[in-house]
Amino acid sequence: MSTITNENYAQLVQGTKYADTISNNAFRVTISADAGDDDIWNGSSYKKSGSEYLWHSVGHFASINGGAGNDTISNYSSDSTLRGGNGNDSIVNSGYPYIDNHGIYTGIGVLIDGGKGNDTIENNGANSTILGGAGNDSIRNYSRFDNKGDFGKSMLINGGTGNDTIWNSDLSSNCTFLGGAGNDHIENNASNVTIAGGTGNDTITLASDASSNVINYTSGDGNDKIYGFNGSSVLRIGDGKGTYSTTESGDNIIVTVGKGKITIVGGADVDELHIDGALVSNVAKSTTAKVTADPEIKFITAAKRSNAINITGNKLANSIVGGNGTDILSGGYGTDTLSGGKGNDSLSGGKGSDKLLGGDGADTLNGGTGNDTLTGGKGADVFVYSGGNDIITDYATGDKISVGGAISKATVSGKNVVFTVGTGSLTVKNGKNKKLALTDSAGKSYTAVVSASNAMKVTLTDTYTSPATLDAGIKTVDASSRKKALNLTGNSLANSIKGGSGNDTLTGGKGNDSLWGNGGNDTFIYSSGDGKDVIYGFGNNDLLQITGGTVTASYNSSKKEVAFKVGSTADAITLKSFGTTTTFHVNSTTYQLSGGKLTQK
Repeated sequence: MSTITNENYAQLVQGTKYADTISNNAFRVTISADAGDDDIWNGSSYKKSGSEYLWHSVGHFASINGGAGNDTISNYSSDSTLRGGNGNDSIVNSGYPYIDNHGIYTGIGVLIDGGKGNDTIENNGANSTILGGAGNDSIRNYSRFDNKGDFGKSMLINGGTGNDTIWNSDLSSNCTFLGGAGNDHIENNASNVTIAGGTGNDTITLASDASSNVINYTSGDGNDKIYGFNGSSVLRIGDGKGTYSTTESGDNIIVTVGKGKITIVGGADVDELHIDGALVSNVAKSTTAKVTADPEIKFITAAKRSNAINITGNKLANSIVGGNGTDILSGGYGTDTLSGGKGNDSLSGGKGSDKLLGGDGADTLNGGTGNDTLTGGKGADVFVYSGGNDIITDYATGDKISVGGAISKATVSGKNVVFTVGTGSLTVKNGKNKKLALTDSAGKSYTAVVSASNAMKVTLTDTYTSPATLDAGIKTVDASSRKKALNLTGNSLANSIKGGSGNDTLTGGKGNDSLWGNGGNDTFIYSSGDGKDVIYGFGNNDLLQITGGTVTASYNSSKKEVAFKVGSTADAITLKSFGTTTTFHVNSTTYQLSGGKLTQK
């Protein structure tokens, strides 16, 4: 056992393995107490000034290690490190004013580490860090009774492992308290304090006049209780991004986060609870088949529900999960995520840039307005385009695309197909060269293949209703398998249109078009200004109707082509590959081909 007093600058003070008493009155000193129940004093001097004692610290920048044993460390300096070591230590960090400057205090910038053992730590310094370490520690943080200076303010206190008790006085504001692992008790009497109980079943008590406190909780933190939660308090779940649900139990509010629960004692009597996170409503056991989210609800799930349900979101960025039935999910106004789950579901994003996931079943996905992402999942799904710049991620055979407007352009970008619709677009991922089943704004269904930009090819069967005019983005039409009569008008592109076996009416429209009537008694319509069109396979019973100018007929025997020039322009219709046809009906005139000459009958 030794008594050691040091007054020399930058010294190493070495204790013994016995119970030493060590006093230091110098700067930048290192004290290693070794074993034993040591009493260490790192110091200050004082003198009386009027009615006050003003402290003059001389132990700044000290490094103190109590070592093994139940040590007592008293510190009256700043910018020092105090380590209790192993054992049940008692550490006091005191803040007092300097003699020569009332605005500066001791106990500032101090690191306190209790180490292993059940430590008792008291502090009224400021801007310091306290680590309880392992063991059941008691940590008390004080302010000065007259609130002069920053005593006890801006502290970081971490209880560490063990069942710790942390107490904070009413004037010690702007602090952060971490309970750590264990069943901790944290009592706070000040305002503007951030508290996290950590893992374990913790109890947090807030004084009635303590305002603007934030309590952080992360999934897995345990079953905590909060007393004194008021209208200015905030419970923050997962840094404000976590999900939770709430229920009432008497006067209490139970907040469920994963497998853990936070009980806000008396929370039902608080006019407005501030919970920073995403409120989850579980409607799996709801007795009603229609649910509309309350304004504060962000997440709604029916994942374990078997019966069908109709869920409508609100103005928040909702996440809505359906169950196993034929569900109807509507996002509302926010940037929503809808997941249908099992069953043949109907998903509607509404306003906002939404993400729709059909899941299993034959689902219908309508993104609504906004830039939406649609994923059908398993089953024969229907994708509905209603505006914005939408993306279909997983189009597969059996799916259908309903376009609520005219397709003005079809382009290829890598493996993707991009349809321009009005001022928006619809991108089909990996859609190049795929047979895409489309339904236009008039409800007419057809199959389209896009192999290159501005080269959209559609196939029309008997299910396609006519008359119809091609959307501006369609270049090629093949209706050769169709038996019903087709009445079809092209667009301004150089269209290639093939009719079927019925009595078709084909109008090329603007552009230099190529037309095939195929079987049946077909009618081809041409107007002056439509360009240079070619008709293949014109038959004896087909009819060419020309308007807008005087028609002049000619025959090129070397090419075996019949041409009809319209007016004085370069507009013309050329008949090619007409085989054995010798009679050509143009308007009310019939032309006869005989002996290599074309004559008007």
